[in-house]
Amino acid sequence: IWQATKKTILFVTHSVDEAVYLSDRVIVLSPRPGKVNSIYTINLPRPRDRSSAEFARLRKEILSEIERLQEATGNLL
Repeated sequence: IWQATKKTILFVTHSVDEAVYLSDRVIVLSPRPGKVNSIYTINLPRPRDRSSAEFARLRKEILSEIERLQEATGNLL
């Protein structure tokens, strides 16, 4: 959609893989109340390769942040 329209699109997902694959930025929210906890810039070339080392690194980094938030708050995101 973005490649055709060049308009900003906001996706909300619980899938880190989907977020890294589709996004230019991934925003991780804190649990209740939801506030911006961290922002990751995704500078991967398109089309994205889910098997690339950089994709795996970003995915792991974001998942680690989510796990840290869950442990710190005792909440599931």
